[in-house]
Amino acid sequence: MHIYTLKLQSFNYLNVIITTSIYMDIDSIKGSFMILNKILAGTAAVALSASMTLAAVGATFNVAKGDKEAAYNDMINNKTESIGFILSDPHEHIDHAYKSKYGTEKTDDKPNPAYDPAYKTVLDNLGFFSIANDEKLRTLLMKAPELGGFSPFNLHVYKMVGEDKTYVGHIDPDTMLDIVGVEDKDVRKEFKAMFPALDAMVDKEIGGTK
Repeated sequence: MHIYTLKLQSFNYLNVIITTSIYMDIDSIKGSFMILNKILAGTAAVALSASMTLAAVGATFNVAKGDKEAAYNDMINNKTESIGFILSDPHEHIDHAYKSKYGTEKTDDKPNPAYDPAYKTVLDNLGFFSIANDEKLRTLLMKAPELGGFSPFNLHVYKMVGEDKTYVGHIDPDTMLDIVGVEDKDVRKEFKAMFPALDAMVDKEIGGTK
């Protein structure tokens, strides 16, 4: 499978869903994201093909004990900018929106047409926060505009119901580069060099193990 031919506009879905498909049980995703049921199988196949074809780690996550929502929010809103990563498109508690849409039988005392009795809440938290190191990316995008497929990229946070763990992480930069087809060694080196500072901040603020 030659995934490099995917159009750039598809990467927003891949950015969000590849990581989710790799790290979360498919049945759990279906329970929380009824709207994505029809594309989950295809997405999981893309994620698996990407991992196998590109021989790369799919994503890097810190798994920390306890509920780290407050620590994550403080980090993403107040601290990542100090290391150059600008938050541009926060999507906080997506799980609440889906619970309201698919898990609520009535809205404003009227039947909810989207209500699904099979809906099951499996997530305490799910957030996708788009960030990018704009200053360092400017010159790289001139050399390799396809980097726009993951610029910005999502720093994910999620916690499962009944689990005393929080997951925080992102798609591996090598995988991002392979998906969009960047082969220039210097561009790859500079792009990957942005991530150690971010990963170190996640280690410090969220803790846990990878």
